Formats: sequence, structure tokens, C-alpha cells
Amino acid sequence: MTCTGTFLQKPPAQVYLDFLTKFKNKKMKDKISKRIEFTCDSFEFKLIKLKAKESGISRAEYCRKSSLNQKVSYKLTQEEIQIYLMLQKYAVSFKNISNMFKGKNLELSNYCLETATEIREHLKKLQL
Repeated sequence: MTCTGTFLQKPPAQVYLDFLTKFKNKKMKDKISKRIEFTCDSFEFKLIKLKAKESGISRAEYCRKSSLNQKVSYKLTQEEIQIYLMLQKYAVSFKNISNMFKGKNLELSNYCLETATEIREHLKKLQL
């Protein structure tokens, strides 16, 4: 019997992590009972505390996510949310302008469409 597939291509620790993240459900999350402690200097402690606060999660959750290479998303400030919404309106406006000039001025229409596309690409990076 020969073994083929991704199990031979990945180290065992990565296979186990993939298994845990793939099949983790809410019930498993409720059973968090193991404790890990580590030491760090005061600067690192303050930095971890600050980053956890910025992301809106506890220090333990922040350390857990960053150690398991999971994405840690950060909360947007009220000002950033307003700017995000304003950029969405600008993208829609540029698309409308592009549609207005489609038959009349092709160069202006293409420029407005490119601008709207570029704004949307930047907005995708933020994804509320």
C-alpha cells in the first residue's frame, strides 16, 4: 500500500494544524481549557496588549491567532469607516460618469472606469 497526497508533502505539524483549523467548530471553541504561559519583556507585553486592543480581542485570543498564523483583523475607527463609505460613493459616481460619456467621449469614459475600478480594489483590501 502506498500513500499519496498532500500528507507526504507537508510536515506533520502543519497537517495537524490544517486538520484542527478545518474541523474546528463552536463546540470545540467552548472547550478551551489548556493554558500556555510565556515570558516577554515589558516592551513586548505592551505591544501585544496594544495590538490586541486595536483588533478588539483579548490578549489570549490575539496570541492564539498570531501563533497559529490566523488572520488578525483590526477594527476600523469611526473616521476610517466614514472614509470607506465616502470612497464607495466615489466609486459609484465615477462609474456613473463613465456610463454617461460612454458613447460621446471614450477616453474620458475609460479613465473614469479605471478610477472606479482602482477605488474598488483598494476597498477590497479593507473589507468591512
